[in-house]
Amino acid sequence: PASTPTAVITCDVISQRIPPTPGLELDPGTPEGEAKLLGMARHALAISEEDAAFFRARLPQHSIVLTPKAAAVRPLPSAAIIANRVLFVGGHNEFNREGLVWFLQEAWPLILRDHPSAELNICGAIGDSVKVVPPGVTIRGRVPDLTGEYATAAVVIVPLLRGSGVKIKLVEAASFGKAIVTTPIGLQGLPFLRPTVREMTAAEDFAHAVTGLLRDPAERDRLAQATVAAAKQHLSPEGCYQATYEVLCRAARPA
Repeated sequence: PASTPTAVITCDVISQRIPPTPGLELDPGTPEGEAKLLGMARHALAISEEDAAFFRARLPQHSIVLTPKAAAVRPLPSAAIIANRVLFVGGHNEFNREGLVWFLQEAWPLILRDHPSAELNICGAIGDSVKVVPPGVTIRGRVPDLTGEYATAAVVIVPLLRGSGVKIKLVEAASFGKAIVTTPIGLQGLPFLRPTVREMTAAEDFAHAVTGLLRDPAERDRLAQATVAAAKQHLSPEGCYQATYEVLCRAARPA
C-alpha cells in the first residue's frame, strides 16, 4: 500500500559512476533517472553527507536520511606487523583498477627505489587486473578472512583517483587501526579521518608518505591510535544508524 513506509539503501550516487543508457526511460546513469527511481520509496538512505546533498537537491519533497557505514572497531596488535609490508584491498571495478595502475606505475617504483625491501600484497578480485606483476608485489586474490592481511600490514593504501560514495576499504582499514595513506577521493564521506591518515595527491608525495611510515613505527602507532579513536567516535552502529532507526520508527507509527 502507498501508506507502507519504504526506504531504499544507497551506497553511492550511481549516476556519477555509470554511463547513461540511450533509450532507457528510468536510467540510473542520469541524475534525473536516478532521482525517479529513488523517488519510488518514501525515504532514501545516503551513505555520506555529499550524497545526501545530491539527493536532497533532486528530491526536495522526500526524506533523505544520512546513514553512514558503521564498523566494529577492533584494533590489531602491532607485534604482528611485518615492517616492510604494504596492503591494498579491492574488488574488481574500474575505480580500483585505475587507482591501482596509477600506484603501480607511478608510486611503487619510487617506493622500491627508496626502500628496496618493501613488499605489496594485493587482496581481492582486483588482483586479476594486474597482468604484469612488478617486483615486490604479491597477488593474493580473494582472501576469505582479511584479518591476517591487515594484521601483518605496516601500511594500508587507498590510492583512488575517482569514485563516489564512501570507500569501505578505508572504513575497514580504520576499524583495524592501521596506518593509512590515501588520496582526497579515498577520503570522500569520511572527513573525520583526515587528521589521522596521510592524504596525498601526487604520486611522488604518495610514495614518500608510504616509505616514511615503513621506516617509522612510532609514527605508524600514533596514526593507528588516532584512527581507532576517530573510528570509535564516528563509526559506531549506534551513531551511524540511530537517525535511520528513529525516522523509520516514526514512519511506521499509525497516523
